[in-house]
Amino acid sequence: MIIRYGKLITILLLLFVLSSTAFSKMNSNKPIPNQIRNGGVGFKVGLINTGNITLQTDRERILDPGASISFGVFFEFKLISRLMISPSFDLYNIHANDLNKFMGDLNVLFKPILYKHNSGVAIKPSFGVGLAHLGPWEIKELDSATDYLSVKANVEIAFFSMTKHAWLLEVGYTGFPTGGNRSVDVKINPSLTVRVGVQY
Repeated sequence: MIIRYGKLITILLLLFVLSSTAFSKMNSNKPIPNQIRNGGVGFKVGLINTGNITLQTDRERILDPGASISFGVFFEFKLISRLMISPSFDLYNIHANDLNKFMGDLNVLFKPILYKHNSGVAIKPSFGVGLAHLGPWEIKELDSATDYLSVKANVEIAFFSMTKHAWLLEVGYTGFPTGGNRSVDVKINPSLTVRVGVQY
């Protein structure tokens, strides 16, 4: 009886090893996704938990916006092997109390790509800087448009399937450390963003 079970286990192990070897060879024949080789274009949508907005004139005033939506479009171009440069444009809906405005944000990010061919998953940390613009609000300090320096740090996970696109999950922070207009200096604390998207 023990010998019979031993033979059965040996046969099952042999089948497992053979099938695993065949599967890995089949995976190794899959083409590398175009998004890894050359880049692409993508769209993202999600939530932003906007940090405090500090207005500095003759006195300091702090606004505490609520969580709201964020969406954007980005492009990726191969800079060198496994490093992309990525221009991106994002919109954030910023609201505090009864105030409600969209902020536009144009950035250039650098994205190293960590990709294991057989896994079908790529991890892309990114860091970038850019400029942001916020239209006038109905309060004295922000009654004319303000401009900002923006700084981003994100981690993006891309899931590749047999189709031509990749599904994306992005978690990161965006901060606006300096900005304002002629009458007020403004900064916005780092804001957490969580977004999903697709890349072609």
